[in-house]
Amino acid sequence: MRSPRLPVVLLVLVAYHLTHGAAAAPNVPADANPAGGASSPAVNVSAPFEGWGGMSLMELEAAAIAAARGGARSAAEAESTSTRNASEAGAEPGSEGGADGGGLRRSLGGDSALNPLASAWHNLLIAQYLSRTTSCSDTLTQACRALQMADSLVKSGKLGEAVAQTKQAATLARGCEGRVPANAAQQIRLAIPQLIAGQNALFARGPKPVTASSTGRRKKGGHKWKDTPVTAGRKKGGHKWKAAPTRNRVKGGHKYKRGGRPRRGSRRGSRKSGKSSSKPPAKSPAKNSGDIGWLGHNDVAQNIMQWLPYGNPIDDCWMGPNWQATPTKLASCVEGYATGTTGGAKGRIYHVTSNQDDRINPKPGTLRYGATRAEPLWIVFDDDFDFSGLDAEIIIYSDKTIDARGKKVTMGEGPCMAIEFAHNVIVHGMAFKNCKNRLGVIRLATGPDNTVGGRDYLNGYGVYIYASHHVWVDHCSFDYADDTHIDIVAASTAITVSNCYFTNQDKVILMGHDDTYSADRNMRVTVMLNKFGPNLSERLPRGRFGQFHVLNNYYPNGWNIYAIGGSADPTFLSEGNYFVANNRPFNKEVTKHNIAAGQATYLHWDWQSVGDHFENGAFFTESGSPGYRPSYSYKALSALEVPRATNRAGPIGQ
Repeated sequence: MRSPRLPVVLLVLVAYHLTHGAAAAPNVPADANPAGGASSPAVNVSAPFEGWGGMSLMELEAAAIAAARGGARSAAEAESTSTRNASEAGAEPGSEGGADGGGLRRSLGGDSALNPLASAWHNLLIAQYLSRTTSCSDTLTQACRALQMADSLVKSGKLGEAVAQTKQAATLARGCEGRVPANAAQQIRLAIPQLIAGQNALFARGPKPVTASSTGRRKKGGHKWKDTPVTAGRKKGGHKWKAAPTRNRVKGGHKYKRGGRPRRGSRRGSRKSGKSSSKPPAKSPAKNSGDIGWLGHNDVAQNIMQWLPYGNPIDDCWMGPNWQATPTKLASCVEGYATGTTGGAKGRIYHVTSNQDDRINPKPGTLRYGATRAEPLWIVFDDDFDFSGLDAEIIIYSDKTIDARGKKVTMGEGPCMAIEFAHNVIVHGMAFKNCKNRLGVIRLATGPDNTVGGRDYLNGYGVYIYASHHVWVDHCSFDYADDTHIDIVAASTAITVSNCYFTNQDKVILMGHDDTYSADRNMRVTVMLNKFGPNLSERLPRGRFGQFHVLNNYYPNGWNIYAIGGSADPTFLSEGNYFVANNRPFNKEVTKHNIAAGQATYLHWDWQSVGDHFENGAFFTESGSPGYRPSYSYKALSALEVPRATNRAGPIGQ
């Protein structure tokens, strides 16, 4: 019986950190020369390790072994098991156990011949983690995914295609060896011979055509097949066959005895026609149909990879295979004007167990019930939920986090979400689609502000932020809405919209109520690390009066009218963005200055472009003075890093 996969994979990563010291990795220059293979300093294995849920490496190792062994009763017992297993594999306790990863890695697959591929996958996974701030992060991710695909192909018996995937992984890894930090290059150098050994193991398992150089003459119209290399010498006037089980019948041909000549009279087909089969032999169930690969279940491998840090400053703060252990760590990772927003981190965890909804008297376990409580709550979802067709939008009260990480939580085909007269709110991981307007009576809040009231016409926003402050919308997706995907109005401020993915919409993000609402002059909004996808027209974003920082966003599909626009004297700093205009000749300008009634010119508006990248004729029209800088501290990525950093925009894993 196979042991659980995920904890063992974690343990392999831990073993690497114990041996090589992961703590120094983030300080390695992005393009450090790997020559010499200098190792990183050791880390304190009993101290909490960043990115692993606050657990120390020793604690994580013990927990992983305990889960892998079916639940050891204590960390000490698990640690004892680790020592015993390492000794059986001939390795030091806590080490990787040699070139093939030792007994712990061997438990990942049922076939020891394919162990080198399991080891190669883990070494490339570690290299990817150590290279997450370099240009090779995506390339090494592709190499890992190629090995995942090869694993799946082995399970389905497609060994030739699996070999091709392992070759691709080797090619991608070789290309990065000189472009990553020294400790990552060391992992790549370990992986390459393992990939070659794995290719040879796969090649040896599959049927191969017998050529004249190895077995004698080739038959006209085809070739003979065999399952194993020929080791005996060739006899004059014929050839000798290596002993093979008599059950290995050549389809359309004849059966060979051990060391003997072909048995007469057993050929299938017509002698008169002179036809002979060139088909490979039928697959032996014992060899080909029972393969389990080397990575275990692909969903486990996918789960590990999707939560690895990859060079995004927000995600790298909290991501790691063990992020579920400390979900509220997310609250410490906000950047931009919403810095300081903690959501429900100071409250208890509230579990959404149902997608049922009562807009007047919500029931415990529902999203609306948790969102309208007066107390701080960190709201998580126990399953995938679809909140389509709500009668009224979900109102989010102050001090709340809506945390949909690890689940597929969708909302749309009706009213979606509103944050009104609230503060300290985080919305993460939601998928909004086809949000629509609807009227009706609704529960607005409970506690001191317990109210039930009517709703007026809201136009169908994805997320509506009204007269609120310190709001962070992160890793959400937005696909069509009756009005705007995100509407930030009525003097709302201290807002960050990050890591979101926007598609199929006319108006995307509006910041500012109207051209006469001067209270919006205090509005401060950061729009960062978002991906603006296909079929978007305008407001990517659009602002009025306030100060807006548009930082490290990706525009790969262009815009139908403009990207960044505004009216009523807004201030814009566009920094480190990657703009790609579409092919229409009149859609090249990034900016649009909308002059409101009574205004003579926009030339004094402070609109600056710093470090932006422009392709396909895109250009930015600057105005005013270049003095504006946000009041918060930050480090902008190079615009060329933006496509990689926004690669996981939207809900992760969806």
